[in-house]
This record gives sequence, structure tokens and C-alpha cells, in this order.
Amino acid sequence: MVRTTSSLFLYEQVELMRPLDTVYGCQDKKDDIKVGVWSSALFFGIHVWTAAVAFDAAFVACLYFAGVANGQGLPYFVISVAGAAVQLVYQLATMNTEEEGSCWCKYLILARIDHH
Repeated sequence: MVRTTSSLFLYEQVELMRPLDTVYGCQDKKDDIKVGVWSSALFFGIHVWTAAVAFDAAFVACLYFAGVANGQGLPYFVISVAGAAVQLVYQLATMNTEEEGSCWCKYLILARIDHH
């Protein structure tokens, strides 16, 4: 049980870092092209939003399965899983990947979620 929970927690952290890095990279796309850095934002191109949806869904799924594996109660699922899902849906609904200010704002909020 401990191994499963630890593995899910590690995977959850990886799944949150992917959209965090990608959203952060959206504000630097022009500079990345100039200096030749191949960021995840450039990799996903016009599909950044779709990639962020997939990563966020995987993050919420990991939170859910970690709670199941760890025997968490209803408060965990309402606050941690549903709360994170609502926040991430809001972030995705209001994110403009072509606007640097929007990407920076979303990055800061995602960074706060990561430091739970």
C-alpha cells in the first residue's frame, strides 16, 4: 500500500510539473525561438491548451487514486480532488496561451497548487 501511494504521489507531482512548465514556457516562446531552446510550449505549439487539459486530468486522477489507495475520507475527495479540479478547470477556461500576462498569472497559480 505504501509503495502504491508513494508512486501515485510521485506521478502526481510529475503530472503537475508538465503543465506548469508548459504554461510558463508560453510567455517565452519568442525568446526560446531566438536562442534555440526547445521548450514544451514550442513542442506542443497550437496544442498547448489540449496538452494542459490532458496533464491536468492526469494530475486530478492521481490525486483521486492516491486518496483511494491511502483510504482517505470524503473531506479529502471534496477539498483536494474536487477543489483542485475546479481550480484547474477555471485556469484552463481563462488561459490565453498567446498572451504573456495570462500565462504568467496561470503559472503563479499552478505553482501555488504544486506547493501543497
